[in-house]
Amino acid sequence: MKLSIRNKLLLSFTLVLLVSYFIQALGFRVTENSLKTQTSKLHLEKAQSAAAEIDAFLTKNETDLLGIATNFREESQSDYAQVNLIISYVLQQNEFFKKITVLTLSGRELIKVDRFGQTPDDNLEFEIQTSPFQQALSGSTGISKVYFAEATSIPQIDMFSPVFSTQGKVIAVVKGQITLGRLWDLIAQVKVGETGFAYIVDDEGRVIAHPSLELVLRAPNFSDRKIVSSLLQGTQASLSREEFVYINEDHLQVFSNGVRIPQVGWAVLVEQPTTQAFAQLNTLQNLFYTTLLGSFLLLLLVSLFLSESFTRPIRVLEHATDQLKQGQFDTNAQIHTGDEIEELANSFNIMAQRLKVTIDKLEHALRQEEQLSAGLEREKEQRETLLQSLTDGVFAVDTKYRILLFNKAAESITGFSSKDVIGKHADEVLRFTRSGKRVSILEYKNQREQKEEDKRHSEVLIQTPDKGNVYLSLLGSPVTFEGPEETGWIITFHDVSQERQLEEMKLDFVSMAAHELRTPLTIISGYMSVFMEENKKKLTKDQKTLLNRVIIAAQQLSALVENLLNVSQIERGSLTLSLLPIDWISTVKKTISDLTNRTEDKHLELTFSEPQNPIPKVRADKLRILEVLHNLLSNAISYTNPGGKVTVKIETNPYEVITHITDSGIGIPKEALPRLFTKFFVSSVLEQGSKGTGLGLYISKAIIEMHHGRIWVQSEEGKGSTFSFAIPIANND
Repeated sequence: MKLSIRNKLLLSFTLVLLVSYFIQALGFRVTENSLKTQTSKLHLEKAQSAAAEIDAFLTKNETDLLGIATNFREESQSDYAQVNLIISYVLQQNEFFKKITVLTLSGRELIKVDRFGQTPDDNLEFEIQTSPFQQALSGSTGISKVYFAEATSIPQIDMFSPVFSTQGKVIAVVKGQITLGRLWDLIAQVKVGETGFAYIVDDEGRVIAHPSLELVLRAPNFSDRKIVSSLLQGTQASLSREEFVYINEDHLQVFSNGVRIPQVGWAVLVEQPTTQAFAQLNTLQNLFYTTLLGSFLLLLLVSLFLSESFTRPIRVLEHATDQLKQGQFDTNAQIHTGDEIEELANSFNIMAQRLKVTIDKLEHALRQEEQLSAGLEREKEQRETLLQSLTDGVFAVDTKYRILLFNKAAESITGFSSKDVIGKHADEVLRFTRSGKRVSILEYKNQREQKEEDKRHSEVLIQTPDKGNVYLSLLGSPVTFEGPEETGWIITFHDVSQERQLEEMKLDFVSMAAHELRTPLTIISGYMSVFMEENKKKLTKDQKTLLNRVIIAAQQLSALVENLLNVSQIERGSLTLSLLPIDWISTVKKTISDLTNRTEDKHLELTFSEPQNPIPKVRADKLRILEVLHNLLSNAISYTNPGGKVTVKIETNPYEVITHITDSGIGIPKEALPRLFTKFFVSSVLEQGSKGTGLGLYISKAIIEMHHGRIWVQSEEGKGSTFSFAIPIANND
């Protein structure tokens, strides 16, 4: 069956709409399931939190009763007086106990004390031997079912705990009458969103804790709710998702989930109105239907308009073509659509009326094309000339990394002629190496820019036929060619051998100068210390001050020399580590102890937040990692004003131990953070706290990275900083 263009367009738009609908419906269903699952997990976590509070509440009451039981003695009346005091104290401390009684094995009351005092002996009664009482006689604590006080309708329970003799036999029972009127206070902090809350039902489904005290006093039974009955029976795993939703006592549709408390058979539930629990889902659903309806109407209007705008001029052109076939060359197709069809109609009219003129125009167009081709060839030659005149070496490769172009500068630098390399694989003829290892051109094909600190480490070595070893700096970027090979890469490079030689000379000078300065500085510090020690009684206070300043200046200069030596070793790659397992906690404590005098002089509080769980040993060079820790702690002390606080905290994950050093100092400007770990960088704001050289953090970062660790900082100006670093665990490969 043949379909018209209009019908094809309508059918195509319909198919697009159906595919779009199914994709959106699938996405909506996946999102809906995800949101509902997340909501259910959130409610379950909140319910578990509330259940933990109830368990703690029951354990606390049981512990209080067992404490009374351990102090009870049956042998003498004087023991009863002591027990009375203990019971009175427990009643004062535990507001949930209403009355505490000591019972014999037959149920006769020996002692009865409520919040108003001890009951006289002539008012003592007998306890009915219920199942919880029998459980206490068997040696374990028993808890009664929830019952409601006749006068107040407040829910209560009785807890029975055994009293053991020194031979381990049960000789009595301590009974505590516990009121649950304030049970809601234990779980009040468990909230979900703005209106979600938790409530508790007993093993029969009666409400015993709820935000509404009036509801608790009425003690409604919620066992008709599927989620409540399934929790009490332990069958909640078989519930469908719809059965977690019900209409509550306020006639609101709510979503709920909860857990059962096995010790007493109660259930803790968390409920939240579905309008809030699934607010995102409702918004998404409205958006889905709105989008679907809008898309349908829009596509319907567009398809009708387009089909008509397409088919009407085509019908006119078809009629004109039929006339042309009949020999009517004066046919004129009147089409004014402003698009390609109008252009086609105009071309048709010109073809029918002035066929010879059209042929002339075609020949003219062919001549113009030839001229354009010649112009493109000249432009190509100009580009080739410009490329050959560049002072930087340039070569181009195609998608198979075959060399397509090799300029004169590249020939001069590498010693290879273009005819020897054109058409060959770049890695076969240009053998780049770094640190004795081959480097593939693949590393540079998409490298658009290079950070300054990474340039030296990315330089490569090439052995040329006439110049020997030459160091090169490479930079690559993708490019589009004309011809069958549409894409490729341009690699530019230049000779950095002299720059590298100058860098080596600079490092040699720094290393030599630092070594030469180290010895006289050590001698100055030593002689000055000996001189002050031998003449401390002869020197005046001002003289001692001046000499101390000389020693401090010599020590600071010595520290600078050590930093310069470290930087030199880092730049050369000659700084080595001896990685061994070390106890990180004791190392941190020792360092903090060494800095106590500095913090006391500055009136700072330096604290160590020791972790609760054991911290595994770390794999580190103890001397170098102590240098990092001492540097970060010294910075924190230096940039913290008197009266401030410096805190050290340690945490761990499966792979590494993380150390955080937090201070309440002046903080770091936002614009200074990206350059904080670079050489010789000192912010004008940071200079206010301490005069530094800008090498400490650079060295610290290098040492941490040599440990295969990481270091970072979080800071806000005026509010302090937190420097953190992570090093691997010793037994972690």
